[in-house]
Amino acid sequence: MVLLTMREISAQKRVAARREQPIRQINRQAVVLEAVVDIFDAVGMEEPEVGLLDDEFPARMKNLPECNLAVEVLEWPLDRARACVPAGA
Repeated sequence: MVLLTMREISAQKRVAARREQPIRQINRQAVVLEAVVDIFDAVGMEEPEVGLLDDEFPARMKNLPECNLAVEVLEWPLDRARACVPAGA
């Protein structure tokens, strides 16, 4: 069993703060995004089709023996999409 004194705990907190300081400094100096940039459009490329729910997808999910897995697969992109919608919209 390891028991730490208040002095040791304080020293650990100071070490942790010193480690985190450069990360905080980098975050303060990070580039601030002013607009959304479509990288495909920026380089003159056609945007690829990345649709999850193609015609075959529901059939594959229906045939999965693990029903819980099918539900999880369907909930994940929906949860991500919900996170992008502002509250009350």
